[in-house]
Amino acid sequence: MSQECENGSCNTGQHQLCCDTKGGKPEADQCPIEHAAKMWEGAFHQALTAAMAEQLKSRIEQQWGDLLAREADAAIKSMGACWGSQIAKINAHLAREDFKNTMLECWQEAGAKQG
Repeated sequence: MSQECENGSCNTGQHQLCCDTKGGKPEADQCPIEHAAKMWEGAFHQALTAAMAEQLKSRIEQQWGDLLAREADAAIKSMGACWGSQIAKINAHLAREDFKNTMLECWQEAGAKQG
């Protein structure tokens, strides 16, 4: 495929690529090819990190699996109690608001009957 470059734009015959060159290198934020290359580089590093984590995960589970399972059970129990406490506070608040709304309705009805 032939490529002609004029005024910082590369014409490949099918697509016009805006690849401004500063110091001889295209800027990634202006050139779709450079942008895609940066994305692939980032994806590579993410995939490599994920693969490393998987390698560590299997070894950690093998070495400390029982301990981690007991700790996870304790965390769920503790967090569940805290979560339940927060839900109870919300329910108490909602019940109080419902009570206030009911009282307001009663007073409005009473006022309407008297007025």
